[in-house]
Amino acid sequence: MNINDRDAWSEFDTNSFVIIDSGTISFSEDIEKVLKEIKRISGGDFFSGGSTRGFLWENFLYKTYDTNLNYVTYPFDYRKDTFHRSKTLIGGKILDVDFKKI
Repeated sequence: MNINDRDAWSEFDTNSFVIIDSGTISFSEDIEKVLKEIKRISGGDFFSGGSTRGFLWENFLYKTYDTNLNYVTYPFDYRKDTFHRSKTLIGGKILDVDFKKI
């Protein structure tokens, strides 16, 4: 599914799945909206391995990967993490979304 397709997200019931992300969330156009849907569907049971990080990747190499990539995401484990951290590839803004409160 396209991670930005709101209609596709609505097809999943609330509290129906554990969600494991391997970097796909990096393609979201609005990561906070996607995280809200992930929390709704998973009931909070969410794991993310994050995506590729590092100076070269964040500043240069991502441009060779996919033009739709928007974020670098950091690993997240709902059992111990409160904030989901990501960084915009354009502008380098750090986003800490309080996953427990969204």
